[in-house]
Amino acid sequence: LAEKAMRGLLEEGRAFGILPCGLGARDTLRLEAKMALHGNDIDETVTPWEADLGWVVKMQKGDFLGRDALARQKEEGVPRKLVGFEMVDRGIARHGYPAKTAQGPGVVTSGTHSPTFGRPIGLALLPTAASAVETEFEVDIRGRAAAASNKLNSSSFFSADLGHNWLVIYIAFSFLLQQNGVLNTAVRNAGLGFLAHDWLGNSHLAIGSVGGLVVW
Repeated sequence: LAEKAMRGLLEEGRAFGILPCGLGARDTLRLEAKMALHGNDIDETVTPWEADLGWVVKMQKGDFLGRDALARQKEEGVPRKLVGFEMVDRGIARHGYPAKTAQGPGVVTSGTHSPTFGRPIGLALLPTAASAVETEFEVDIRGRAAAASNKLNSSSFFSADLGHNWLVIYIAFSFLLQQNGVLNTAVRNAGLGFLAHDWLGNSHLAIGSVGGLVVW
């Protein structure tokens, strides 16, 4: 199934110069869309409230594992937030680099150079008091203090215009997979729904594209 999908995409895109890409390209795409990577940005120590993933938690559905802890944190207040930032000084902040804010320490969870925006970006867990947009902080890059600035504390690095372009790309991509018998209508529409929700509702932009990619 995976081989059929890949060969179909390469054949259909040959006229447009399409080429296969590796995990590095995937990582920049998900980071630009502020999609948390498990093991980097989120793990068993990070709650949905801290990672801006509260939209996937339905507290009213009844009891579930971890509900009491989530309810308690929501009532008491979230101590840290996963924020998107861009580097002000030269350098790329990588996973695990220490972050220093006026409100306390934090840590970089992901970082790379963004080909879309032409500058280094990243995600970091910072004290909630330091999570406001445009708040500056420092990242320790191999012993050198480099300035960074919070770009966002929700949504993605994309503007609304880029969101529209992603919507068009996803529609074309998902219909191509469907024509090749790889993606069924229900999965395509589910992914499209998530993507449209972001474009219209300012949530998580690229989740829809993953709805298509996951069937590989």
